[in-house]
Amino acid sequence: MLPQSSARTYGRSWCQRKRARTTASAADGGITKAGDTYLRRMLFVGAMAVIRHAERHGTRRPWLMKLLNRRHPRVAAIALANKIGRIAWALMTSGECYREPVAA
Repeated sequence: MLPQSSARTYGRSWCQRKRARTTASAADGGITKAGDTYLRRMLFVGAMAVIRHAERHGTRRPWLMKLLNRRHPRVAAIALANKIGRIAWALMTSGECYREPVAA
């Protein structure tokens, strides 16, 4: 098992996500340049590949298309890379296999 106990801990240790500095919000902030640079880069490159494929061929994930309509593709890639990292962390800590989400 991995020593991290939550997805927030994962984010701050591996990818070095920083917390917002406001007292009213416990949300995570942007990504710093500390942490595992190679891992952060590979998550971003993978997310950009998913976004390029979604732009050309479409995707079954409507949240990604909505995000791409609202934000620049690189900003969307950071959000997707964070999600991919949290999923990978959850799979490693639980020991389960990935299950494709069921469309609602």
